[in-house]
Amino acid sequence: METETTWFILVSVLDIMMTYLAIRCSHEGLTSRFIVEGNPIPAWFFVRWNIQGMIFFKMATVAFVTLIAQWVATRSMGRARLILNGGSILVGCVVAYTCWLLIGSLR
Repeated sequence: METETTWFILVSVLDIMMTYLAIRCSHEGLTSRFIVEGNPIPAWFFVRWNIQGMIFFKMATVAFVTLIAQWVATRSMGRARLILNGGSILVGCVVAYTCWLLIGSLR
């Protein structure tokens, strides 16, 4: 499941990068609207520990999902691939939305 895991990690890192870029552009006044982390759990980490806290939370979540998929793979390889591919698609949608939000609000 190297390919599925790699895609899941890549898309998750893109999520972190786009979230950081959107928040930073917003805080620097480069956007026409204020952009924040929409998920309350990583937002809590961001408020308390800045970007490092949010990165820690999101990467810990990636590690947790990856470990679950590896465990599921010992019983059903198809379901494990479904977990990782589904996660990649879901996080990819978040990345696309963040791009759309950022591009649409740049001044």
